[in-house]
Amino acid sequence: MKDETGRLVLADDHHLLRRGFRSLLSREPGLEVVGEASNGIQAIDICRRLEPDLILMDVRMPQMDGITATRRFSTLRLTPSLVSTLRPSGSARQHASG
Repeated sequence: MKDETGRLVLADDHHLLRRGFRSLLSREPGLEVVGEASNGIQAIDICRRLEPDLILMDVRMPQMDGITATRRFSTLRLTPSLVSTLRPSGSARQHASG
């Protein structure tokens, strides 16, 4: 049986979140974190070069958000599976707590 490792790229504008995800996910058998990006433009560039199987991408990032980057993946015929993350905005947190 062939050993298959899923190649993963992390895309989030917060370095601490990327570091935390890398730390957690690098312990998972069958997953290898092969790259990181801090915005959608970098995510597309990294995915072009590294051809990952999976990308964990924040929806809200500077320069190009995760939604726009996701649309570009299909235009560019990049086919990683996508998982998006979203942190509530300040107003959403205030509403939820208040």
